[in-house]
Amino acid sequence: MSSEAVTRAADLIVRNSNGDLLLYPFKNDTFYNAGGGTQVGNGFNFTNYLVADWTVDGTSDLIVRNSNGDLLLYPFKNGTFYNAGGGTQVGNGFNFTNYLVADWTGDGTPDLIVRNSNGDLLLYPFKNGTFYNAGGGTQVGNGFNFTNYLVADWTGDGTPDLIVRNSNGDLLLYPFKNGTFYNAGGGTQVGNGFNFTNYLVADWTGDGTPDLIVRNSNGDLLLYPFKNGTFYNAGGGTQVGNGFNFTNYLVADWTVDGTPDLIVRNRNGDLLLYPFKNGTFYNAGGGKKVGNGFNFTNYFPGNW
Repeated sequence: MSSEAVTRAADLIVRNSNGDLLLYPFKNDTFYNAGGGTQVGNGFNFTNYLVADWTVDGTSDLIVRNSNGDLLLYPFKNGTFYNAGGGTQVGNGFNFTNYLVADWTGDGTPDLIVRNSNGDLLLYPFKNGTFYNAGGGTQVGNGFNFTNYLVADWTGDGTPDLIVRNSNGDLLLYPFKNGTFYNAGGGTQVGNGFNFTNYLVADWTGDGTPDLIVRNSNGDLLLYPFKNGTFYNAGGGTQVGNGFNFTNYLVADWTVDGTPDLIVRNRNGDLLLYPFKNGTFYNAGGGKKVGNGFNFTNYFPGNW
């Protein structure tokens, strides 16, 4: 997430155990009507949920994957997921292990890169309302057998890149160039000793390049800025929070100051807001309660 063009706070859609989707707008520094939410969909019992603006109308849509491997598109229109009883099929045979969403073709519409069980990366552009060549995909990488996959534009060329974490805790950068992951046989090491429990990507330093905040097993949050082609001070990181022992971590600019903030969910179902100010998570010892009773199965921040 970059710091540019943020005009309003992200909203939240959650999925309950019945498969209902509930919308909670973020208004007046809290999740409006947080006691209940507005139902915007039902029967959402799927295996994968991908959020992006596929209809290019400025509002987040939802693509889901059912148990057969079909991809179904649900545009968000008139305050609900249009045709939410069924969705429009935009792909089939998607039985993969990882699903990465970003605009790799540069046409302003999000695409999909998937990883199959062999470690191949396959690109499916979204064209004419469907995943083009969805029967096969274009191979853009091989040998990707890693534990974490992080997508952002680290090279600053306007195209998303990929940073992966291997089993040793090394971070490897794969730029996306000429329609493929450049040097995909190996990658460039940009960090080591990354053996953490959570990895959060956003531009916290305000220089236009995504940074990394990780959570260690003690609940400390550590900031690693990406500078000069590597994670600066990657041997340690700068502590920007402590006592973060929560069940969910959501990143967006809820204070609308151009810097990403953090909303966490504790075991009681409370949502706590931690603004990022002066290089740290302000009031990180407690957080500001912005919702309660959030005991759901999925959490989707977006522009609804």
